[in-house]
Amino acid sequence: MYAHLLVALDGSPAAEHALEHAEAIAKAFGSTVTLFRATATAEALMVQTAGAGQTVGDIGPLLDPTPILEAERDEAISYLNQVAAR
Repeated sequence: MYAHLLVALDGSPAAEHALEHAEAIAKAFGSTVTLFRATATAEALMVQTAGAGQTVGDIGPLLDPTPILEAERDEAISYLNQVAAR
């Protein structure tokens, strides 16, 4: 009935309460469980930082989002691996 479960986590204890239910369903139906955590996109990061501290008409310095995105992705992977190990 439930072949694959996708569990979205945000790092909060409230979200992790879903894991108990997902595990019970997975055991009952022999389901695969995939843990998921969303991260920011380059576009979203650029929009968030585009006007920081600027006035109308000013052009701020260009920001390379790569290091920030990589750090966020690495943190998400580490978190998900820790949750999966439990």
